[in-house]
Amino acid sequence: MRADGRLTSEIAVRALDSLRIDELGLTELDRKLMRIVIDHGPVGLNSLSAQLGEEPDAIEACESFLMQIGFLSRTQNGRIATERAIRYFKGSFTRDSGGNEHEQMAEFLVPQGPVD
Repeated sequence: MRADGRLTSEIAVRALDSLRIDELGLTELDRKLMRIVIDHGPVGLNSLSAQLGEEPDAIEACESFLMQIGFLSRTQNGRIATERAIRYFKGSFTRDSGGNEHEQMAEFLVPQGPVD
């Protein structure tokens, strides 16, 4: 991105947009990881690694950031999304064939406003 040696907030926003990094600093990998955890959690590290096609070290680096911002928790059963993450990613309820409600993301790439 060319800026003639000047860095403005507009240029920074355009650069982050071109890298698909949102206002919270979430990358494409962060969003994909959260989609899996929200739709299928709790999820183990090896399962996430296989589903994302990433090394466990890369997943753990994402996890660290996602835990710091309050989007991810580790439990004995695996990684789970927090309510804060579900709100951020615009959750919507769906019903399975047994009539049970499940939280699933309607659109995981379109954050819905500020997070508490």
